[in-house]
Amino acid sequence: MYLTIKIMKKINIFLSAAGISFSLIFLSECKKEASSATSSTLGTTPYTLATPYLFPSPNLSSQDPLTVEGIKLGRYLFYDSILSLNGHSCSTCHIQSRGFINLNTSLPAPLDTTLSRIMPLFNLAWQPYYGWYGQYPTVDLWAADIVNGTKILDINIDTIVNRFNRSKIYPALFNKAFPGQNVISQDKILISVSYAISQFARTIVSANSPYDQYKQGTSGLSPSAQRGMQMFYGDPQYDINGNIIQAGGDCYHCHSSTLFTNNDFYNDGLDSVFVGKNRGRYAITGDKEDLGKFFVPTLRNIGYRAPYMHDGRFQTLMEVIQHYNTGIKRSSTLAPILTKNYNNVHLGMTAQNMADLDSFLLTLDDNKLLTDTNYSSPFKH
Repeated sequence: MYLTIKIMKKINIFLSAAGISFSLIFLSECKKEASSATSSTLGTTPYTLATPYLFPSPNLSSQDPLTVEGIKLGRYLFYDSILSLNGHSCSTCHIQSRGFINLNTSLPAPLDTTLSRIMPLFNLAWQPYYGWYGQYPTVDLWAADIVNGTKILDINIDTIVNRFNRSKIYPALFNKAFPGQNVISQDKILISVSYAISQFARTIVSANSPYDQYKQGTSGLSPSAQRGMQMFYGDPQYDINGNIIQAGGDCYHCHSSTLFTNNDFYNDGLDSVFVGKNRGRYAITGDKEDLGKFFVPTLRNIGYRAPYMHDGRFQTLMEVIQHYNTGIKRSSTLAPILTKNYNNVHLGMTAQNMADLDSFLLTLDDNKLLTDTNYSSPFKH
């Protein structure tokens, strides 16, 4: 499923070392499910995910097609602590009012030993990986790992099955989403739960920011935000001696398209020595060329997501901008785009340039996402 078995084994090793129970069995079961995907969705209602203005076509799963019934079940599961013994649910860490990330740098074990910041959980239908290291090649695998006996939810499959079968609502919800599963069985539960949660997660779309309204011609941007947009898409210019002639944020190479990510991995100069959680994608691939490289997160809803970076080291957005302006640390895997101009690692931005860039980035915040009842807890409505 998009990664070689070798890479998947490294993912398994990484997650197991962190105390996460993750199994390659899920991959083989998914392949079995793929052959019967059509029959398993008979009697369900296909759901068409709308593609927002200027967005590319979504990359949806043929193994887990979106259905109205599957999305409804997934929404219930996302917000229900029935999946845990510790009172946690997916929504404990993926908080809607914060753009579906965690509130601070405190995470439940075992994630607290690996990463401090959870990646945002929206526009996943356009994202080939999930996780700072790209440890989940599909969102289905993320969902499967969350429920598969991990310390995050502190539960086992037997307990989950018993709880579901005693529930007043879940047998009917499962049977509608996956016809024939009115009696929830252990051999189907992991795939069914992960597929349902993944379906719901893929429908969480953020595309109604002031920037989107500006691109559609229904709203304008402030003078500061317009200057910041020029800085965002501007390349710094240097003379033959490497002295700055014109400042430029040079953000668009990595945070590209209307998604504001190129869905790739880069070392963006946070460290020059890589240990622990700062090893980046190397923890998955074992390739030294991946030291310090992390998945490029979308900049959408960036104003809601402080503190920043994989480890929450920057408390404000301005600190992030200052890092890219003058704080890049050199290493052998540093992204070439950060040193493309005469080997410089500074962008020449003034305080006003940085303030304008900050203003532009905040136009990517989508207030509707934070309160959209399509994504909120079904237990409140």
